[in-house]
Amino acid sequence: GNNPKFATDKMSAGSVEDFRKGLVDRVGMPRPIVDKAMKEEHCILSGCDAEFTTSNYGVKTCPKREYEFVLDPSQCPYQDKLDKNKQREIRKLRRAEDLETTSKLAMKAKLSVDEIRAVVLYTGPMFVVYNTILRRFPEADFVRFSGNGINLFPTTIFVLVSAVIKIANHMKLPSGMELYRGTGGKLGLPDSFYKADNLGRAGYMFVVYNTILRRFPDADFVRFTGNGSNLFPTTIFVLVSAVIKIANHMKLPSGMELYRGTGGKLGLPDSFYKADNLGRAGYMFVVYNT
Repeated sequence: GNNPKFATDKMSAGSVEDFRKGLVDRVGMPRPIVDKAMKEEHCILSGCDAEFTTSNYGVKTCPKREYEFVLDPSQCPYQDKLDKNKQREIRKLRRAEDLETTSKLAMKAKLSVDEIRAVVLYTGPMFVVYNTILRRFPEADFVRFSGNGINLFPTTIFVLVSAVIKIANHMKLPSGMELYRGTGGKLGLPDSFYKADNLGRAGYMFVVYNTILRRFPDADFVRFTGNGSNLFPTTIFVLVSAVIKIANHMKLPSGMELYRGTGGKLGLPDSFYKADNLGRAGYMFVVYNT
């Protein structure tokens, strides 16, 4: 009904066309001098002093403050490292230069100092700003954080994506692994998740979501979403699998089985039978008709 207690906002999602346009269309071009650009985006440009409070731990901060903490963790007050109830320390900040030479994953993925800073910022309170920029929602927060579109943090977001890609190449995610994400609070799925376009394609999220392995997350993670008397707990289910990019204007039903003969005396390479230490098998260098 119209009871504001049960009113819901819908997640901001894009179309397949939005996905194909990429980050440049969404946030603009990054700048070549990365460290200078990231500093300016957080400390000088519009929105750098826009305060916000995180929903998970109740940390009140702003982009400029967070960037200063990442450069010099000793500047972060002890109270800002505690959880919402101020009982448990949940933030452990370390300099990116130190992580570059001590973090096994950072070394294995060969992350640069700037990439490490972007990851530290995103896994801290700044996820609120970057996700709002990418979603352009809620609109009022987007205007505050970006200076009405002037500062979209393009360099930082590009560097973050670069780091995520490098890390993904060194993370083992077995095919078929089930991952879950609660929508949290009064947030419903967008229409594009229910109504596919004329080619059977649904929507894409504009942001990176953290997920968990448990099927039934705790109450704070799931909560109840819906409208009026139709309340229901909403959890997003993700099944890890290989990603195959197909022609954008072909309708291929999910689950369709396709076949290709190898033709003559041609065997599959060893990489198709022996996965690497991350469980990844080989890829073909050509496009096959099936």
